[in-house]
Amino acid sequence: MQQLKNLEKLNSAIRNIVEIYAERLLELHDKNIASIVIYGSAASSDFIPGVSDINIAVVLEHFGFDDMKKSLQLTGWGLKKRINAPLFLKKDYMKASTDVFPIEFLEIKENHVLIFGEDIFSSLNIIDENLRLFCEQQIKGKLIRINQAYLETGLKRKSIEPLLKDSLQQLLPVFRNILRLKGIKPAVSKIDIIGQVCKEFDLDIGVFVEILRSKKYKQRMEVNNLEGHLKKFLSEIEKLTVKIDKL
Repeated sequence: MQQLKNLEKLNSAIRNIVEIYAERLLELHDKNIASIVIYGSAASSDFIPGVSDINIAVVLEHFGFDDMKKSLQLTGWGLKKRINAPLFLKKDYMKASTDVFPIEFLEIKENHVLIFGEDIFSSLNIIDENLRLFCEQQIKGKLIRINQAYLETGLKRKSIEPLLKDSLQQLLPVFRNILRLKGIKPAVSKIDIIGQVCKEFDLDIGVFVEILRSKKYKQRMEVNNLEGHLKKFLSEIEKLTVKIDKL
């Protein structure tokens, strides 16, 4: 069995659990595995032990139902350790799907730690026009969903806080990628990414910082200000959609 690598690049709090998990994956799938990477916050300085989840992508030569079935016990064990169910990707399917999942693949491409095999993600080619259309779709779709969610829960004002936090979290990958479309290398930390986007697209950073700070430090947002924050958040995101149309 080939050795794992680059474990020292991971947060010390998760190295051991990732090593155990990856070794078990290799025992289960053996030579079928072409690559294993850690991605998301676990591959960056944003990782918070005990709070952040661990995301693992596994590239396989072939993949089917039987491969999933024999991974069930390991996946169940990993979920108890904050390891999300692995992202299994068939090698040839992955290379043929960059036009369908441009943001997802770019997110892994630019923020991952290779711990086994070949670095397939680094060689993926993402076409800018596919990326622009996907970013536009994601932001406009998010606006529609936020409006619907507010109509459903707005009378319960405390429900607005998780709506704001979840929405910003889901938009961060889009923010990183619209920066790439402008030829700007995205920062690593979330607050710096927000700063870049607000500067480049002339948005008011205040509401984004307020939401992110509350989420990071587990602070409750003031109930009486929640509707004002939501109104401002929607206004800034709508401004962003207009500017993306012109990219």
